[in-house]
Amino acid sequence: MAGGGVTLLFDAHLPPGLVEALTVLGEQVEHVNELFAPATPDETWIRYAGERGWCIVRRDVNITRKVHEAAALRDHQVGAFFLLPGKNSPRLCQIVQTVIKHWPEIKRLSRERRPFQFQVGERSVRRLR
Repeated sequence: MAGGGVTLLFDAHLPPGLVEALTVLGEQVEHVNELFAPATPDETWIRYAGERGWCIVRRDVNITRKVHEAAALRDHQVGAFFLLPGKNSPRLCQIVQTVIKHWPEIKRLSRERRPFQFQVGERSVRRLR
């Protein structure tokens, strides 16, 4: 890892172009679609992230309500950021704006002791549980 930062793994429900743009800017990011086949179970790539000391970025906070997926986050000591940029299905530009606006905070928080979960909304980043 260049500069000692943490790699953030974006899930399949986030635009690969956002990851490409962050990569061009020198950020340590990966997209799940570049590493795994479509429909790979969430637990598989969560474990992969945990084994590497990475954090994940997702749109689906419901993972915390699914017993086997919540267990994967905990068991593999994964830090998770859940993007919630709006009540309605967010448009691409809302997702990008939310990530860019909070990127410095996401990077800072990614170094916290894991496991952790943060909700990243349009206005703020807050810890879940």
